[in-house]
Amino acid sequence: MFTCPMHREVRSPNPGSCPKCGMALVPEESLAQRVHAHTSLRAYMPLIAVTGVILAAVATVGILDYTAGTWSPLHSAMHLMAGYFLAFGTFKLIDLPGFASGFSSYDIIAARVPAYGYLYPFIEILFGLCMLAGVLSLPLLYAQLVFMGIAVLSVTLHLSDPNRVDCLCLGTVLKVPLTTITLLESSSMLALTAYVLALY
Repeated sequence: MFTCPMHREVRSPNPGSCPKCGMALVPEESLAQRVHAHTSLRAYMPLIAVTGVILAAVATVGILDYTAGTWSPLHSAMHLMAGYFLAFGTFKLIDLPGFASGFSSYDIIAARVPAYGYLYPFIEILFGLCMLAGVLSLPLLYAQLVFMGIAVLSVTLHLSDPNRVDCLCLGTVLKVPLTTITLLESSSMLALTAYVLALY
């Protein structure tokens, strides 16, 4: 049997393309081997590298601010949020149609409104620019809280789904299944947003 890597419910006895996203169908045995390979640490290196660079940049700015006597936990948290939103949003733009198609397979809003998948990276980048510019307001912070809350809920609902879906936190660049690591990443940003809201 052949199946779509993005939509596991699509199965065919013959090779072809997925009617939902157009991706080439692959043998189920081959896909099972890929799933196993993707769970290795090496598969998560793009996520580890991006996260490490963001943390290093935030730490560098924090040290400079501390030396100048202008450091504050609110500013560091905002810088961290800016780095996350800008980097993760940009990676999704590399293959926007592929991201939007895969995102609709597990996000509770994109599944009903496909256009949301195309808007999602731009919303992340807008949030990142606001944090980088120091633009803070209660409506903005509450919007970010709802935005990340929906992401956490969507991932939580699909962790137990027997049909494998890909983690798209870095768009189609990251080739790993949706796991508790995805939930940890989304939950961390939700917690950070709540922290900034509490400090505001």
